[in-house]
Amino acid sequence: MYYFSIMQKILKVLALLLVIGITMTKAQVSVKFTVKNSDYKQAFFCSVSGLKLNVIGAKKMKANSVEFKFPSLPIGIYRIFMTDSAYVDFVVDRDKDIELETSSPMLTDSMKVLKGEDNKTYYNYLHFKNREIFKLATVLRIIKPETTKKQNPVAEERSSFVKGCVTFRIQQYADSIISRDSSLFVSKVIKAMLIPNLNLWQLNHPTIVKYNNDIEFLLVHFFDNLDFADSAMIHTEFLYRTVSYYIEKLAMPRNVTGFNIANDMILKKASANKSVYKYTLSLLFDIYAKTQLEDVFVKLFDDYLSKDTTMISSEKLAGYKNHIKLIKSLAKGQNAPDISGRDTTGKEINLGSVKSTITLLLLWTSGAKNSEDAVLQLNELYTKYKDYGLRIYAVALDTNEAQWKASLRKLKPEWTNVIDTLAFKGKIPKLYDTWSLPSLYIMDNKHVLAAKPLNVDYVKKEFDSAFKDKKAEK
Repeated sequence: MYYFSIMQKILKVLALLLVIGITMTKAQVSVKFTVKNSDYKQAFFCSVSGLKLNVIGAKKMKANSVEFKFPSLPIGIYRIFMTDSAYVDFVVDRDKDIELETSSPMLTDSMKVLKGEDNKTYYNYLHFKNREIFKLATVLRIIKPETTKKQNPVAEERSSFVKGCVTFRIQQYADSIISRDSSLFVSKVIKAMLIPNLNLWQLNHPTIVKYNNDIEFLLVHFFDNLDFADSAMIHTEFLYRTVSYYIEKLAMPRNVTGFNIANDMILKKASANKSVYKYTLSLLFDIYAKTQLEDVFVKLFDDYLSKDTTMISSEKLAGYKNHIKLIKSLAKGQNAPDISGRDTTGKEINLGSVKSTITLLLLWTSGAKNSEDAVLQLNELYTKYKDYGLRIYAVALDTNEAQWKASLRKLKPEWTNVIDTLAFKGKIPKLYDTWSLPSLYIMDNKHVLAAKPLNVDYVKKEFDSAFKDKKAEK
């Protein structure tokens, strides 16, 4: 009986320890936020993924304060926002009890982290960086006053030197944090905020072949500070912004070949983590889906997604396949899909009825500046080339017929003008790209697609080439 009693006590202790262990592994995350000098009524607690915010909690603020509690949260950057321009970000990793206090309107610069070591580190860095940038702006105003318009080589050299000094100080401060423990998520976040610097890199790599300029350097090293192996980077803005910026600003050359090389390089880096790879691949598809870089989109699908279609949702996959089908149906050498619309008298006119040496199909919408500017530019080209066999068939995707007619009276285009009042709900968007208007297609005398110009400037080049011989004959 004695031994039985002892065993019961031991089992109770073990059970208690087990419960404590389970509780500890699911430690509650508490975030208290106070903003002084404000009249904010409600706060929203959001997870961050690129530019997307997912609201996971909402509470009314009481006495300028709010507190959120969660059983657990994935590692990442989170945001509490009151309005689109009033919000604060913070790190969720080791800190289970976070307390933030600030004042409106300078929420970041006024921030005090009362609890949470990771967030103290995070905001100490932000405060240091912002102070350095403010001092830099002050010095630059002295060196290069805004009232001075003349180029001053000495002022330019001094400005460059001061910028370099500030960059170096910020880098040093960040390095002092990261060197304590580079595996911490807050260290990775701070590192991801830094743009790799050519001068600093060359100081640390004196024996390696030097780059001629910043662009050359960034083409190779732009992603040096981003940890693709950590899936928590998905729950920040950094992965999204870094990849997007590289594609939109840095990828060279700015053609199909250059973008394909950039995609291959980025996805190779992203392959360090399966979740990061899936996210990055989806991001690249989103970037190219609404551009004229259709060959890049198709190659991305063929080279990567087609080999494992489980990486995205079935809904997205179906959308991508439909988009590729549309791209291929509008490729050079394909027959132009026939479409129709009503002219200003109500008469139905179809594209196939237009007979000419060259036909330009214009899809546009009245009232939109880009579209109306294109019509004005095309007026000049039409006047120049109509005697050589050019015809233009313009379809307005408009639900407002009166607005369309008013636009025609203002712009005075002399070619065939029709309207489809079903607009984006009709069949035309299923046959032609209409995600960005105006949309332009050139076809030959048999209505075979010859080109899909990016804009009117490209149309002019195509027409100058196509009508060159005829102009010479005349």
